[in-house]
Amino acid sequence: MDFRKIFAALVCTFLLASLVLAAVPEVDWVQRYAGNANDWDVAEDIALDSAGNVYVTGSAKHTGSNYDFVTIKYTPDGQNVWTKSYNRSYTYNDYAMAVAVDSNSDIIVAGYSYNPTSNYDGVIVKYNSAGTQLWAKSYNYSGSSSERLFDVAADANGSIYAVGRTDNDCLVVKYEPDGTFAWKQTYDGLANGKDILYQLAIDGTGNVYACGESEGLGTGQNCLTVKYSPGSTLLWAIPYNNAAANGWDILEAIALDSAGNVCVTGAVETLTDSNYVTIKYDPNGNPLWTEFYTGTSTGWDEVYAIAVDSDDNVVVTGYSENAANADAATVKYNGQTGTQLWEARYNGDANASDYAGAIAVDRFGRVYIHGKSVEWYSADYLTICYDSNGVQQWKMTYDVPALFPDTGTTMAFNDGIVYVTGYSTGHLGNYDYATIKYVQHDYCLSPGDLNGDCWVNFPDYILFAENFVASQDDYETLYDITDNWLQYDFLIPQDCDPNSPQNLMVPPMAYDDTALILIWSKPQDYSDVASYNVYKDGSLLGNTTKLFYNVSGLTANTAYDFTVTSVLSGSESLPSNICSFTTANTPTVLYPEDYGAEANGLVKDTAAIQAAIDACPAGGKVHLQAGKTFLSGALFLKSNMTFQIDGTLLGSDDPADYPYTSLRFPYYASGNNYMGLVNAYNNYNDPASAGKPYGAITDLRICGSGVINGCYGYDAADPHTVLDHENTTLGYAESALHGETNRGDMVTVKGVNNVYVGGWNDTLTLVYPAEHTIFISYCNDVTVADVNCDTFDIHNGDGVNLCTTDTAYIFNSQFDTGDDCINMNAGQGLEGVTENVPVQNVRVFNCDTYRGHGGYVIGSFTAAWVQDSLIEDCTFRNNDPYSNGYGIRMKTGNNNGGGGRRITCRDIIIDGSAKQGIHLYSNYNASGYTSAGPGQFSGNIFKNISITSTLDSIYVYGLSS
Repeated sequence: MDFRKIFAALVCTFLLASLVLAAVPEVDWVQRYAGNANDWDVAEDIALDSAGNVYVTGSAKHTGSNYDFVTIKYTPDGQNVWTKSYNRSYTYNDYAMAVAVDSNSDIIVAGYSYNPTSNYDGVIVKYNSAGTQLWAKSYNYSGSSSERLFDVAADANGSIYAVGRTDNDCLVVKYEPDGTFAWKQTYDGLANGKDILYQLAIDGTGNVYACGESEGLGTGQNCLTVKYSPGSTLLWAIPYNNAAANGWDILEAIALDSAGNVCVTGAVETLTDSNYVTIKYDPNGNPLWTEFYTGTSTGWDEVYAIAVDSDDNVVVTGYSENAANADAATVKYNGQTGTQLWEARYNGDANASDYAGAIAVDRFGRVYIHGKSVEWYSADYLTICYDSNGVQQWKMTYDVPALFPDTGTTMAFNDGIVYVTGYSTGHLGNYDYATIKYVQHDYCLSPGDLNGDCWVNFPDYILFAENFVASQDDYETLYDITDNWLQYDFLIPQDCDPNSPQNLMVPPMAYDDTALILIWSKPQDYSDVASYNVYKDGSLLGNTTKLFYNVSGLTANTAYDFTVTSVLSGSESLPSNICSFTTANTPTVLYPEDYGAEANGLVKDTAAIQAAIDACPAGGKVHLQAGKTFLSGALFLKSNMTFQIDGTLLGSDDPADYPYTSLRFPYYASGNNYMGLVNAYNNYNDPASAGKPYGAITDLRICGSGVINGCYGYDAADPHTVLDHENTTLGYAESALHGETNRGDMVTVKGVNNVYVGGWNDTLTLVYPAEHTIFISYCNDVTVADVNCDTFDIHNGDGVNLCTTDTAYIFNSQFDTGDDCINMNAGQGLEGVTENVPVQNVRVFNCDTYRGHGGYVIGSFTAAWVQDSLIEDCTFRNNDPYSNGYGIRMKTGNNNGGGGRRITCRDIIIDGSAKQGIHLYSNYNASGYTSAGPGQFSGNIFKNISITSTLDSIYVYGLSS
């Protein structure tokens, strides 16, 4: 009976349509190797080349030669291409510890070998892909010193680095590709005691990072992380000690994230036990965060492996003792903050000691671990897949022959294929290499294959499916009746309909006491959807072809339930999820006129408006009424308030009314900018909050149906116009004082959590900014909706700039701008890579653009990545008479770093762009920043896009290098 196939069939049959699932994998092949002495043969490491060939190395005992390096090459289908032994001295032991594959598909193996005249020496052996030994080098520091190499890697040029120990000092050695010795470095800790490096990583410029342990002065063994330049200079060495215990602290694994930050993990001893420790340093060795995992009870916890996923989150695994034994324990941390996102513990059926010694992640964020567990009588290989939220997707064990010990040591992963190896008891009772290839298939599944109670016959088994309800949740129970009614239960989501709208919600701060905005995602299958019906408490509110709906006429502080259905030809889908929402309390409303504002557009009302803002209570509103014009300089908003503009807010043309203190990025090459007319700037106006982190301002609404006018134009004949892509009066004045790139952004939102900018009851119009119109940075949970940015005549007059921000919704807006209409920026150069604040989880929909340099634009500031976003149901016209118009534009440079990834653009009309419909450009560089290498575009999808009346439909400009 093939239980894996049964389980895969169950998963295939019962889960939702279009949901990506990792089915329990099939065992594609198993290969074992035993040395001819039939002794303990242990596989220590595994690597893959670009063609998918598999290399396994370790130590096996051979008759007459004791233990030798043994390295094996398998093809992707499991054929043994060659097996190579390395025996340095005929009768002494040689132990291989690590294998790497360089860019030429040459194979490098490192370990150590005993020599009676020089003790243990470090050894590196290099083979070509045909298995020919190119060279072998042994390293001895001096005389009878003992050298051992534990890890090896090759840089982009093929140079080889290995780390380990020489006697009681750390050791790093470098060899050139032809085997020429390049250099060695040792590190002796403060106590001149035991210092060892266990694992290394190499960055894109050849710097070497390694981690291990070092004895401190009176502090026991300390965690140690070091960095060396390609030329051997020690750039930094950082010990870490748990001063509360001064015990045995050790780092056993290292990984680099996309920004070049260094993530290390291991264990620290406490007064009673030990805990996981995970530390993140920037490339200069500055600690960014340190996190501990203490497990579920007092006991020993130790990490063996680390991985960094595509979002730079950090995942570690090892073992953690519980009250009776030890579990394989995996922990995921937020890469930016170090916050623990989840933990997943696995305890085998025998309730004995389990551990994981290897880890990998895939492009979906799934986590794979490999080690051993005791499932019944003896230890077995254990391989587990968790989804990105830590939910176990599948588990595979290997116990052949049954009831004898097997221990997994390491793993490799490549696009849905999992390779594991270790040592497994052979038929004579000793250990063999055992290497397994698992192939998992991601299924896009259709619902309704099994409904009600039914039988399903397969060639070698029969399934019986039964629907039942438990605890008000629908379940499917499946029985394999050919094997004693083996039972599986699956939770089945209720009301599964591929045509139902999804993710119905109220976006951040898009509500008040009498109104709110609903948004939703398209159904999984929207090919036949004509429109959407919106329901409130079960009653139809209205119908729309858009992906949003404005709900008005509500009662303050009242709970409502909303649903949305898809209207198809002659039918209606099942409802979406229920969105339950309670409106706000009726706010206290303050009017600037009560604080001395004249509201005539002639006398500055700055002080009066600011006084009203400062006096506004929590949950209150400052209201600029329709039919009035308020002349003002810079205004500064605060948390938990609404600033509603139904009249006209007119900006002063005097630069002195705008502090020269805005800073778009902490490392911005141009220096400061002027503050804008409307500012929510990290509690700028509250001196007591100076230096607070981003997020010091929360729950803010900048809204209305009026006009924000940055300053009237500059034209002697008509002061209300701007001449051909020039500046406003204020823009010229600011440029004259501090340069054109340092003009102010009309609405500046920085470091705010939960903010709404947009129309309310009607469209909010924005005209005549000094530079950018709406500039949002370092924020979380943003809504921009129902704005009309009419700024075409303004030089650099972008519509919305969204920078270094997580989770934003931009919709139902119109842009006719003097530069990019909707722009995403994520930092620049090495400074931005080090800061590592991406733009991510952005959704842009139901927007129209007219003129401008681009409809939806990424970059050129891309260092921390613009990623994981959806652009849909927009019309980008961009009929710019100056021939600068693009529909969708992604731009980065050869020094910018990062780039744009996992962005989907779909169901878009691009019409009349003066240049290209879709423009990918890799040579848009900025000066004044440290190079972070070329930016990249990867994993982006362009689907169902209509491009008409453009110079080119799609234009891709890469780098010649």
